[in-house]
Amino acid sequence: MRHEGGRLAFAATDLSNHVACVHLTGLRRAVARGELARPTPYDDPRAEVLRQRGIEREQGLLRQFAAEGRTVETVTSAGVPFAQQDRAAAAARTVDAMRRGAGVVYQGRLEDGDGRWSGYPDFLIRVERPSALGEWSYEVVDAKLAREARGTAVLQLLLYSDLLQRAQGAAPVPWACPWRRRSTASAAPRWPASATYCRQAPDEPLRHARGRGGPAAPRSASRSGKGRPRSRCCSTR
Repeated sequence: MRHEGGRLAFAATDLSNHVACVHLTGLRRAVARGELARPTPYDDPRAEVLRQRGIEREQGLLRQFAAEGRTVETVTSAGVPFAQQDRAAAAARTVDAMRRGAGVVYQGRLEDGDGRWSGYPDFLIRVERPSALGEWSYEVVDAKLAREARGTAVLQLLLYSDLLQRAQGAAPVPWACPWRRRSTASAAPRWPASATYCRQAPDEPLRHARGRGGPAAPRSASRSGKGRPRSRCCSTR
C-alpha cells in the first residue's frame, strides 16, 4: 500500500492481507500515510525458506519454458524489491512486450486504468487466442500455485487476471497455473464463485483504508510477518 498524490494505491498483496487480517489493512494505511513508523524488518527463518522455495519454483518454470522453445522477456530486475522499482517504466515495458508478442513476460507489472490497483505476476504466457493485442493473448502463471491452490494465492491470481484483461482487451483462461496441467479438474477452485468474489473483494480494503470499514481487531498476529507491524498486532490482541 502506498500514499501518492493524495490517495492510496494498492497491490495484490494488500488484497490477500486484508482477507487474512482486516486490522493489518489499518496498520498499513497508517504506515503509508506516515502516521506510524515503518516497522523494522526482522530475521524470519521460515520466511527465508519460503522465499528460497519460491525462487526455485520460478527457476524451474523458466527452465520448462526454455525447453518448450519460448522466449522470455524479463521486465523487473531479480533481487531488487518491487518498492524500489520504477513502477511506471515496468508497466510500460510489460505492455510493450505483450504488444510485440513475447513468448513469456517474466516479473511484469499490471495495473488498472487509474493506478489504484497493481501487481507483479510471476509470468504472463502467450497463447494463440485473439485479443486487442493481435492474434494472441496472455495467461497468468503464478509459481506460488505450483503445488497447491492456497486461497490467498488464488485471490491474487484472480486480481492479476482482471488486470490482464484490461491490458489486452480479452479475458484470460481462469486457471493458468502449473498444477492445472498435472492435477485432476476437481482439484481446481470453482471459477464462477471465485471470480464473483474477486470482483467485489477489492472494495473491502478500499473502504477500510479510507476509514469506513469500522474498527477491527487483529485476526492473526502471524500475518504481520517480516516488514509488517507485528508487535503492534500482537499487543492489540
